[in-house]
Amino acid sequence: MSLTPATRTLVRGAFGDLVFASFGYVVAIFAFSSTYSAPSLTPTQFSQQYWHGVYASRIVGRELTVLVYNILSDLGSPNPLLRLAPPWSHGENYFSAVVIVNYVGLAVFTILIGLWLRKSTLLEVQVSHLMMGAIALVTASLYVVTPYDTLSFAFMVATLLLAFRGGRWQALALPFVVLGCLTRESEFLAIALIVAVTVWRPSRVSRTLALWVAAVSALTYVTVHLAYRAQGGLLEHGLTWYVAKNLHGEAQSYTGVIVAALAIGAWLVMYRRSGLASMPNQSDLRRIRLTFLALASPYIFVAVDSGRWYESLRLLIPVLLADLFIPTSGIYKELPLSEGVA
Repeated sequence: MSLTPATRTLVRGAFGDLVFASFGYVVAIFAFSSTYSAPSLTPTQFSQQYWHGVYASRIVGRELTVLVYNILSDLGSPNPLLRLAPPWSHGENYFSAVVIVNYVGLAVFTILIGLWLRKSTLLEVQVSHLMMGAIALVTASLYVVTPYDTLSFAFMVATLLLAFRGGRWQALALPFVVLGCLTRESEFLAIALIVAVTVWRPSRVSRTLALWVAAVSALTYVTVHLAYRAQGGLLEHGLTWYVAKNLHGEAQSYTGVIVAALAIGAWLVMYRRSGLASMPNQSDLRRIRLTFLALASPYIFVAVDSGRWYESLRLLIPVLLADLFIPTSGIYKELPLSEGVA
């Protein structure tokens, strides 16, 4: 049995993408990871931070990190993976587990977005430009070590890929909506884009799916909030408190505006270099983009309002990644998910 030419192209492309992503990941984690992350990775601080406040609803990455850490610990000592840590780390910490969880999330994200782009009608040179830009954006944000960033990218892309897949595959987007909502608030961007595409290009996404996605995400957030409130109000210092604190001068929001301008500028350069800016039906794409940005404006406001340039950058990257699906959603060819070997 041999792979079909189309499958071989996908495999070669995915392998090259993973090599590039792995290199960027290692550089970001071990060469540029900041001491900002260090205190939160000790067992005591990890528990205090990721089970309280705005972090409490980010469940999936936190629980996976604890699971991986326990598995590594059960493998016995000395375990070289437990000693995997940057110079600023000391004593027992979750760094090794976070590195593993984040790498798995990055690998899944890389494979899925590569699959999406290579199954469009884009030329390989265009795909290469976009893949390098997308991977560079994601890995550039990983100097802040958290247990949920790359997983949130993977779930967001999985949601959009299945939603735009069409047919019975669209229903499979709903579990990823739940997982994404329980990972990071950036899943809201996938929901916003699905609704925007439904409004202007209903042939790509059914209105029924859009309604289900919105309902499931709202139910997930409400359930998590009520569950934590029932356990002692752990979410009382959530997103609203965080935004209000920044608006009252405890952070310098203009920094976020500067970073947003730079990030959007870099994205526009890549957008034009890849040829997406010269695609047909630009008026339709503009309508979808404006609707998406309007729906996503609360998230974008929080990103710009964060007051710290590294937080603004990390929060804006999912916006740019979601935007990548707008010009490709209409030229998307059917994914042969059942196609394997011949």
